[in-house]
Amino acid sequence: MTEIALKYSRSVNSSSLADDERHHNLDALAAVALSSEFGSLLFRTKYADDKGSIPELIKVWRLKVAQKAEKRGWPQHARVVADESLLYWLDDICKTCDGKGYPKIINAPTLEACVCEACNGTAKRRLQVSPELRDYVLDALEQLAGMERAAGAAAMRKLSDEMRF
Repeated sequence: MTEIALKYSRSVNSSSLADDERHHNLDALAAVALSSEFGSLLFRTKYADDKGSIPELIKVWRLKVAQKAEKRGWPQHARVVADESLLYWLDDICKTCDGKGYPKIINAPTLEACVCEACNGTAKRRLQVSPELRDYVLDALEQLAGMERAAGAAAMRKLSDEMRF
């Protein structure tokens, strides 16, 4: 998780949004909100667990993928590609190891030399789509990751601009 995503998640889930010389909980919220409309939707849905943003996110993402599919001459699977990529992006954590990358052993120390067999130590679950859609979904996931990075970078720039004296 990126630094801005971590700050955003903490702020959204905070019981107190104090904003004084020691607390800067509102900064991350404001910065993400101002980063971009789509970036804000991505952050709210993935890191703030905002279920109310999902319909709008799906609508906008399907449109973006459809435009990309038309421009690149993809087969008529744009909606499936959009849905599969968004579902994976929103929930990509390996369930076997809870995103740690190594096996969970209850009441035992972590053995960092052992990697989770389900995810090969990546902490992400395997992408399960039909072979004919795999490359398209991977392309869409790359685009989502890029949009997340761009929104995070814009939010970080906003935060750093406001911190300058």
